[in-house]
Amino acid sequence: MATVFPKLNETLIKCVLEHIENNLSEYDQNRWCWLRDDGQDGEYCGTTGCVAGWAVMLSTPVEKWKDLPSGRENSPSMCRFYRQRGADLLGLTYAEASRLFDVASGDPREALKTVKRRLAEIRDVREAVARVEAALTSKEVTP
Repeated sequence: MATVFPKLNETLIKCVLEHIENNLSEYDQNRWCWLRDDGQDGEYCGTTGCVAGWAVMLSTPVEKWKDLPSGRENSPSMCRFYRQRGADLLGLTYAEASRLFDVASGDPREALKTVKRRLAEIRDVREAVARVEAALTSKEVTP
């Protein structure tokens, strides 16, 4: 029986990585999501988030961001929400999400390199599992 992985949402992954690369000041891999709307005008200037946070935010209409869990400090409920929702949106297993969303260097550029490396590792593991299962299947003995 083949291992079934959710399909990676490559479109959203690309969108999240591009957003982060183009807005490094809004990226903090150590914070799920901190919505900043100091002017209460719906502009959210200064909002920061990690890969999971940005996956959720970029998949949510801006006018509904006010309903998302947010805070300067990560809470257990925020952790559960962003880990599960981010995993679902990006097409990750729980274990893959735990690895990808784990904390990284406080420097945004270094953290982004770490996240990209982790993402490559996830893809590599999936490919390796498929190769091993294909090899085992081709060598199965039928009665």
